[in-house]
Amino acid sequence: MLKILIVDDEPNTLELHIKYLEKNKIEVDIEKEFGNVIKLIESQRYDIIVIDLMFPKNDGNWDLKAGINFITANLKIFNPYIISSKLYILTSLTKNKYKSLAAQLKITAKNFIEKPVGIEELYQQLNGNKYE
Repeated sequence: MLKILIVDDEPNTLELHIKYLEKNKIEVDIEKEFGNVIKLIESQRYDIIVIDLMFPKNDGNWDLKAGINFITANLKIFNPYIISSKLYILTSLTKNKYKSLAAQLKITAKNFIEKPVGIEELYQQLNGNKYE
C-alpha cells in the first residue's frame, strides 16, 4: 500500500487530503508542525512526502524562509526522497522564484507544484495519473 506524508498547517487542506487518499485506499500521515516531521521520517517509510513551505509565524505573517531553512537544515534526512523525486513542495511562488529556490535547495524544479492546485490534480501530478 502506498504511504504518503502531508505537511501542512491548514486544517481544511489536510482534511481534503485525508478524505481523498483514504477514498483511494492510500495510507496517509499528516503533520502540522515542522518540528515533528523529522521524527516521522526517521521512524516511518514514506513513498511520497508533500510539504507546503508557507507556514504562519507567531506574528500571523506567512514565513517561507522557515520552510526553506527546515529543509536545508535536514537535507541528509530528506536527501533519499529528493534523489528519488519523492519530495514535493507546494508553493505559490512564481516559476522563476521557485527555480531559484530549487537551485538553493539543490533539488529540481520538478519537485515543486504550483498552488492553487485541486486535490485530484495534485495526486495525478504526483503519481502519473494513478489516482483517477
